[in-house]
Amino acid sequence: MNKIKALMKFILFLSILISAIYGIKELISLIDDTGYFSIKEVDIVCADEQLKGKLEEYSSKLKNKNIFFVNIEKVDIVDNKWIKNIEFNRLFPDKIKIVINKRKSLFKYKKGSKCYYLTDDLKKIASNCEDVNVAVKELTSDDILFKFSRFYQKIAKNKDVVAEVNPFYFKITDGQKVLYGSYDKNFFGRYKIYKENLHSMYNKIERVDLRIEDKIYIKGVLNGA
Repeated sequence: MNKIKALMKFILFLSILISAIYGIKELISLIDDTGYFSIKEVDIVCADEQLKGKLEEYSSKLKNKNIFFVNIEKVDIVDNKWIKNIEFNRLFPDKIKIVINKRKSLFKYKKGSKCYYLTDDLKKIASNCEDVNVAVKELTSDDILFKFSRFYQKIAKNKDVVAEVNPFYFKITDGQKVLYGSYDKNFFGRYKIYKENLHSMYNKIERVDLRIEDKIYIKGVLNGA
């Protein structure tokens, strides 16, 4: 008897569920016929005008489609290595917003005979070898290159500086001044002491070596000397 009651409850529940699903489909179909949820506007946010143009071609295909039934998340719009990600947003009842986030170049570097851009999300994008100011030695790992990139962004304020990245240290040349640094976690501490406390003591600096823990070596001419 209990099994029969349980079976009857299950059949009743299943019937209600099927009716609800069918009712929802009918409701969506009815609303769809009114055009209330038809896409009328596609807002594209992209700083690159060329990419934006390609997106506008795609966006025209979305218009007048039901906002519920467009699978916008899985659409591969543009094959471009500089695109970090594409954000799709449904703005009910009838608008789609597409946001393109592009990668930014930190610097261009040469390793062996090949050149690359290193981006802000640490991706390497092949490039020509024009105007390259960073040379990376062959045995330098990507991990070391990524560590160097953090130092380079804070140290190399002048775009004309020249850098050399080695497996155990880096060298940055800015005009007549040469700075040597290492990849340990305390490097920024030593660099801060040099910039805030020692730099102003010199009339001219030729070389700064910050590769050794707790040591700062400076070769230059002191003020008043």
